[in-house]
Amino acid sequence: MKKFRFGLEPLMQARRITENEALRNLAEAQKKLQSEIQVKKDFQDQLEQSLLDRERLGTTPTPASGFQFLQNFIIGTKQRIIRADQAILRANRGVDKAMRMYLHAKKLTRMIENLKDKAFSEFKLQLKKAEQKEQDELTVMRSRLRSDEEGIL
Repeated sequence: MKKFRFGLEPLMQARRITENEALRNLAEAQKKLQSEIQVKKDFQDQLEQSLLDRERLGTTPTPASGFQFLQNFIIGTKQRIIRADQAILRANRGVDKAMRMYLHAKKLTRMIENLKDKAFSEFKLQLKKAEQKEQDELTVMRSRLRSDEEGIL
């Protein structure tokens, strides 16, 4: 019995490798996005804590330099939050790009898989036809043998 062999198997393997690499790149991009979001959250937590500390400074006598130092820290934290927002936007674009690349690689792999499925279906159909032809030939040979035997007797 013949075995099924797909001629484009090396190409399919290469496309699967490309797809897996694109998936890894997507995961890295998503990881970077999550880390940027976490950085922004940390800055927001620092800002919230600094604002609370500034409110508490008014309850006890504090030199102006302490208040000025805390105010500068708050301003700097707000600027870091703005930069973190920009980093999140860049990371988001990276995720979008990685997703497009992954979907494209998946599409290319799917095309080869569809070709393989069609080739396998065609192979099974040809195999069935060959088996049917063999069965038909056996039936014809049996009937000839019987008719020959009946002619001899």
